[in-house]
Amino acid sequence: RLRERRGRTSPVAMDALPQRAPTVLLRDIVERVIQRAHAELVALTESCTGRAEFERKAELARYAHRTRQRLVRLGVIERWAPKSGKIACVAANAHLMLRAHDEAFVKVGDGCFHLHQQLEWAKAPLWDLPGALDVLCNGTYSALPRTISDVGVTIGAKGGDGGAEVEEDEDAREARLEREARHEGEISERLVQSKMFGCDSRDDHREWPSEDFKVFAIEHGKAMVGVDGVYKATLTLGGPVAPGVKEQPRYGGWRVECIEILAGARENKNISGDVDSTGDGASSKPFELSKAEVRKLADIACARMVGLPPFGTKRGDDEPPLEPEHLKGLHRVALDGVLMLSANSVLTQAQTLKESAAERSASKRWSKNDIKVEIVKGEGAGVLEGVRASFWLQSKEPGSLAVSFDTESLEMCAKVQCFGEDDTEDVAFDYSCIDVEGMLVNAIRAACTKKLQMICDDLAKEKTFKVSVESLTAEQCSCADDEDGWANDARPTISVEISKFTHLYITCRMSDGSLILHGAGELVPSAMESELSKRLALEGHAALASIVDIVSVAVEQQELKGLLRTSGTAVHPAPGTLGGDPWKTSDANPSGTAPTALVPVTPSDGGVFVATWMTTTPAFALVRAHRITPAARYTVDVVEKLDLGARKGAKAEIVAKLIAESCRDLAVDAQRAALAHELRVLKIKFVDIRTTAKGTTQKADHTVSFEIPNTSKWARSKYKRMVKSKSALTTHVALKGMDGLSARIGDETLSYDHSEFVVHAVLADVRRIAAAQGFVSAIAENASAMDFAATGCVVSRRDAFSATASYTPPKAKAPIMSCVIEWKHAGNLGPGFYAHADSLNASTLRALSLGARDGRCEVFACALRAAAAATAHFIGLADVYQLSFSAPGCMTLVKIQEDINAMRLFSAVFRLDGSISVVIGRGGDGPDATHSVDDDEMHIHDDHESLIVERVDGLVSYIDTLSTALKKASGLALSHGEFGVVEASKVDDTLNALVKAL
Repeated sequence: RLRERRGRTSPVAMDALPQRAPTVLLRDIVERVIQRAHAELVALTESCTGRAEFERKAELARYAHRTRQRLVRLGVIERWAPKSGKIACVAANAHLMLRAHDEAFVKVGDGCFHLHQQLEWAKAPLWDLPGALDVLCNGTYSALPRTISDVGVTIGAKGGDGGAEVEEDEDAREARLEREARHEGEISERLVQSKMFGCDSRDDHREWPSEDFKVFAIEHGKAMVGVDGVYKATLTLGGPVAPGVKEQPRYGGWRVECIEILAGARENKNISGDVDSTGDGASSKPFELSKAEVRKLADIACARMVGLPPFGTKRGDDEPPLEPEHLKGLHRVALDGVLMLSANSVLTQAQTLKESAAERSASKRWSKNDIKVEIVKGEGAGVLEGVRASFWLQSKEPGSLAVSFDTESLEMCAKVQCFGEDDTEDVAFDYSCIDVEGMLVNAIRAACTKKLQMICDDLAKEKTFKVSVESLTAEQCSCADDEDGWANDARPTISVEISKFTHLYITCRMSDGSLILHGAGELVPSAMESELSKRLALEGHAALASIVDIVSVAVEQQELKGLLRTSGTAVHPAPGTLGGDPWKTSDANPSGTAPTALVPVTPSDGGVFVATWMTTTPAFALVRAHRITPAARYTVDVVEKLDLGARKGAKAEIVAKLIAESCRDLAVDAQRAALAHELRVLKIKFVDIRTTAKGTTQKADHTVSFEIPNTSKWARSKYKRMVKSKSALTTHVALKGMDGLSARIGDETLSYDHSEFVVHAVLADVRRIAAAQGFVSAIAENASAMDFAATGCVVSRRDAFSATASYTPPKAKAPIMSCVIEWKHAGNLGPGFYAHADSLNASTLRALSLGARDGRCEVFACALRAAAAATAHFIGLADVYQLSFSAPGCMTLVKIQEDINAMRLFSAVFRLDGSISVVIGRGGDGPDATHSVDDDEMHIHDDHESLIVERVDGLVSYIDTLSTALKKASGLALSHGEFGVVEASKVDDTLNALVKAL
């Protein structure tokens, strides 16, 4: 039993493993499903605008099916996660832990191998060969004083005081300069001979290393040579000479002082794949070598130049002698060191890139489904040949980048292979900035360029558009939100020239090489752009011709609409939304599609349109439609073919001119239709007179005539007006097209310019004239028993659009108050009659306006008398008193003060017989029910009703004063809340007494 237990794995131990498996919360999955369903629903609502009914239903059904499938999968995950999710997570953690152990063992083995190589280097002695040669050849160590001077060692003066520097005297300086000059001349001669001709007699400058090898400078008796961005070596004379030379060189052979490595790798670069390929903030950092490594590298180069074995090593007697390599040996030693450092950097960056692709996040550029990075091993143990990075793994034509290390030529090569071809292309890179991700991007750029160039070659036969491959930035190719993954880098782009100022752009997505369409968002609707992008991604460049045709039509449509708008012509925003499905059933439209432009003829309320299809030969149609309300959409009634004489291949400018001329010719039809529609809405019968006579020199006008049998009904009132006889109004409207309208309304003749609202302007004037005529006839010829003129009130026509109302007291010879009554379509009281007079305040004008709107003669007569009384008696009151009208004939005086609440002093209701009813104080507050009156009985509702309390402090004094004045003037003895009737003969005296008392 103990053996069985020891052999099993404890579940608790498995649960304790580090959490390496990537997991996601169930609520995140639910949120993701909801957000995606919402986003697709929003896109669906936007794309369905303008589509046919069956297309909208089909799209909605597909959306419902996709959403249902996602919800089913979500339900399966929700049931699976509690039971099997934990098991799968533990198994994944165990698998990843074993993989981590495997990689750790591999890293330990590789590290031990490299450590063994470094130990071999560390055991080698570091001989000071240049110093030994200096002592043997010159008998002294000449570098010692200069070295001490360079580090700033000071020697005391003769007196023993320290701190004074030893300066070079004149003789020593001249000797040094002479020696440097001789060395510089010799160095220049050797390098020139080696570069231009070579020399067989002296082996120290036999062969030039390579074309990239150059001399940076010759100064201070030294030469700086090397390769730009790779290395730089400092050479001087006084070095060893190759054994067996024919001619001993002057000043000795070459001596390598130091070799500086210029190659390096990019630092501050997120080589893990962050989407930031601009290099901002990144710089190249050269590879660093220790002083011992620099010294040893220089010694090896110096020994190899003269054909000696490396210092610290011995060759066997049976081994052949080494050949001196001279400058070429220096070059190979330096390149060998650069290659080792570069290869190490490439392997490190490749491993980092591989790990980053396996742990992709939203901010990373690469993923394991996009690229695959692997290290290529050689035949021997521990031998690495290079790195291979495969890209476009999900594409049918994947590509790969191969970075190889050539130990023979001491070069690092980067080549890209794509589309299954055997030939490869070189990928440019810089030794001074080794960047594996940059190499991969350049490889993908080369593959994209080749793919796009092949597409251009296939499309070269197209004559409707031109294509070319360019390198453009995101702004230049209209790429939004980094759709193709190139960020701010220039990307290979196919430029499709549709017209002189219109281009489409096609790029390859960096991750999978699929084609992406740019620049169509400004030319076609968003739904159409999405559909075109899907077609290009699925069908490839074979769909480009049809895409260009669709976009070309949209461009012509926009160009035509722009020309029409520039000329002042309106354009229907969505012709496909017209009801009745007219475009598929009309013979005037063979294509069965919505027109390119649908232009309404002014006025648009007439429902007359000119439809245009921009085909090879532009087609036109006359469309007649109607709508129930101005907010409803038009429903097409008739579509007739229209011949405007357009020729084949007509440009948008010509088509716009033809449409404008057609709209001018159809202006009369639009005016007639708009006027007829408005008259039908008003339920007015009309006669349409159209001219058909031919041969006459004078052009006759089309006329629409109608009659309003009873204008008093048009003067809208609260109560129906009772008139003895109907007052009719006849109107004749002449339709003149672009010259506007001419209307004879009763005895008034008016002219109107052609505009969108010309019909409404005519009917508005008809309304005003009819209202004024109906108001006068309803007041003067009323069917009630009262005699309006006997009350002192007079109403007459002022002009065609207004009437004058005045009041003359019985004993007066002239009116004491007059106002103008006119119909207005807008105001604070809404459409209806409004009173105007300079001598009346706003409250009085409001009472007169309400009296005119009431429709009863007696109410308007009382309103005139109340207004006259307010003008005659209450003009000089102080500002604390406010006179208001709760009804046309009901006047209330209120006092408003800051220290007390508002108080109603009295109210007066004017009666038809000339008397008034007076209430002192507030109604309903009398001493008993027999003396109290309700405000509602006298229609008293002033603007300060909410501020007035039943009994206010300080009101008693005003009540007593007003009661005393009222008793003296009229004989009525009223207390608070009581009312009484003042005779007509005493009204003026009573009002004067009340005002005087205040």
